[in-house]
Formats: sequence, structure tokens, C-alpha cells
Amino acid sequence: MKRVVIKVGSGVVYGRSGRFAGVRFSKIAEQVASIRNHHVHVVFVMSGAVALGTRCHVSKIDDRERRHAAAIGQIVLVSGVRAVFHRCGLTAAQVLVSVNDDGSVSEAAHVRRTIDTCFVEGTVPVLNGNDPASQLVNNDILAAKVAELISADQVLILTTPNGSPYSVGGREAKEQASRMLAGAGIPLKVLDGRIRNAILENVL
Repeated sequence: MKRVVIKVGSGVVYGRSGRFAGVRFSKIAEQVASIRNHHVHVVFVMSGAVALGTRCHVSKIDDRERRHAAAIGQIVLVSGVRAVFHRCGLTAAQVLVSVNDDGSVSEAAHVRRTIDTCFVEGTVPVLNGNDPASQLVNNDILAAKVAELISADQVLILTTPNGSPYSVGGREAKEQASRMLAGAGIPLKVLDGRIRNAILENVL
């Protein structure tokens, strides 16, 4: 089966009210349910925990505040993903990923085995950087590293033109991820996550 890593940006899951954008994410989940029926394994890398966990609308927060916001927001994010997945007949499996000082995935073999087990058991691995307890992780780069780790066939990055007030990726991170994936021979597409059927029209 093909393996596709889908990175979902914070601007996609962060609604105007500051809450999880359930309606928008439902459209993504419906597409994932569809492609899974066509023999495609999907791994999600989810941003948005910091945005959803930040209690005041400011554009800049320090690392201490970011870690605290991530700790709050991860619960909000995963709860929203779980509820939407359940309505689509999908089961989410949360995998928190840390990185080493050199930027490599910590305990990479365990992460890979857990993802493989998710594929065997029919669950959908939902990865997020373990920001509260490790180095702060850029999820564009994490998506590229995970794609290399599992020998993915494709990476899709779902984003919005302006992201959220707490986005840390931006063009530079996406360009770095693109170079990493090009070196590994893994195609990357950056898509507007708000567009209907963006996944169905671009996967493999």
C-alpha cells in the first residue's frame, strides 16, 4: 500500500473563534477515509496545539509560554481530531515525537514501529511534536523527517495563505522540507487546506 504523510497547518485547524475548526477538518477527514479505501496509508502531522492553547491573541510568545500553550492545546487538538474521525469511521492514534539535539527524530525505531502497527491495526497515526517536554519542533520539517523514516510515497502540506497568529513554519521551513524530500526522492505538494477535495485531487 502507498504511504502518504499529510501535514496540517495551524491555520487550517484554528478557527476564527480561536477554537478547533471542526467543520473544515471534517472535509479533510472525509477525504482521508476515501483514499484509505483505495489502499493508501495516511500519517497525519498536526500543527495547531500552540494556537489552540494560547489564551490571549498575541502574535509573539516566548518559549516558556509556547510550551505551556502546547500542553493545553494538544488536548484540545486531539479531542477535536478524535471526534471528527469518529464520525468518519476512523480511529486516531496519537504519537508525540521528540527530536534530538541534531534535529533527528528521537527513538526513531520506536516511532516507525508504532506507525507500522497503526497501519496493521487500521488506525490513523496523528503525530505532533512533543513541545511541552522536548525541543520545540517545526512540523513542516517533522513531516519531512517522518516521511523519510517510513519511506513514504508522498507528502502533502495543507496550509493557508496567512497561517494562524502562532504559525512558526512559513516559507523557509517549507523550502527546507522540500529540499530534504527531494534528496530522498519523495514528492511534496503544498496545498491550500481550505479547498474542497484538495487531498483527493492531489494524492499520488
